[in-house]
Amino acid sequence: MITNNMQSIKSISIIGSGNIANHLGVEFYKLGFNIEFVFSRNGIEGKKLAKKLNAQYLSIGEINCEKSSHLLLIAISDDSIEALLSKIDKTEIIIAHTSGSVSSTVFSNKFNNYGVLYPLQTFTKNAVLDFKQIPFFVFGSNKLVEKKLIELSNVLSEKVEIMDDLKRQKLHIAAILANNFSNHLFALSEQYCKENDLDFEQLKPLIAATFKKINNNISPFNAQTGPASRGDMNTIMNHLNTLKDSKIKHFESIYTLLSASILNLHTQPKG
Repeated sequence: MITNNMQSIKSISIIGSGNIANHLGVEFYKLGFNIEFVFSRNGIEGKKLAKKLNAQYLSIGEINCEKSSHLLLIAISDDSIEALLSKIDKTEIIIAHTSGSVSSTVFSNKFNNYGVLYPLQTFTKNAVLDFKQIPFFVFGSNKLVEKKLIELSNVLSEKVEIMDDLKRQKLHIAAILANNFSNHLFALSEQYCKENDLDFEQLKPLIAATFKKINNNISPFNAQTGPASRGDMNTIMNHLNTLKDSKIKHFESIYTLLSASILNLHTQPKG
């Protein structure tokens, strides 16, 4: 059903008060959108965000779509979305989530005008981001919802694309590999440095050079260096012997698994 609520999105209510809710809320507010409500389980963080956005704070149990906005944007953890929706009355306003992995079908049994507004970025409170360069991936339950979500995303970003659930979920896996897993390896490296009285700062130029290669359009495959990429098993075995003394849980196993993966990728027949 298409109703008068399908006018251009000018007012937004946000469910959530974490990293994504903060960044999107502040950006929308800076761009002149009216943020009507911030709904959150966390009263302290919810009230802080509402104050930033000149919005009214309400608890999750007080969600009322009849007095809500043109868009109800859900920016909470993936595993909380389905349970949250059971607490929201059926509505004809647009309701959308920001998740990379949760299917839009989570809305389909109860809502008509729904969608996804997925920003492909890592969000940390107080980190400065250039929203114009953040890719946004949009999906809508019907053409008009999709059009409104695209219009909204275009205000935020220069990189907006329609993407269905399956492709977006696969992109999310790629993002986890590229961002979350690589950052975890940096964290392990930092921990290993502390354990061995080494300065992690000395690795930062190396890390920066790695990302510079990618930004200069060098394929990660072609940029790979190190003992595993050249099949140097003696060095790998020496490293594994040294790692036996480390107190970092699973570190030896992680080194073994990643070395085997690199070795396998770089010894496959070309073509």
